[in-house]
Amino acid sequence: MSLLKKFNNMFESEEDIEEIEENKEEYSEVKKEPVGVKKIPNKSDVILLEPLVFEDSKDIVDDIKGKKVVILNLTKLDLETSDRLLDFISGGIYALDAQLKTIGEDIYLCVPNGVNVSGEFSEGEY
Repeated sequence: MSLLKKFNNMFESEEDIEEIEENKEEYSEVKKEPVGVKKIPNKSDVILLEPLVFEDSKDIVDDIKGKKVVILNLTKLDLETSDRLLDFISGGIYALDAQLKTIGEDIYLCVPNGVNVSGEFSEGEY
């Protein structure tokens, strides 16, 4: 035992030493979690939709408003309903400062503000 430990032991009782040992054990059992880390719920960032009626257009704009990327397949809609739905969504996209890109025949990519899309399709190449 070193001289310093002998000196310290003269002023500490056995109870103090036992209490210190217990505190060391308790401290080592405490799990430390990083400070300032937010747990984000696992939600989908890209949504694939195939609307069947015009009434689905509000839900599509709500998804874009919720910062979701939406891939929209309008192939199952008749031409009139498809045009109405696309007009409604285009208005919502304009209001939200989002983007609408054609990625195929009757298939569109709706991108919220703040999400970058790189690359382009050649016209007629679907």
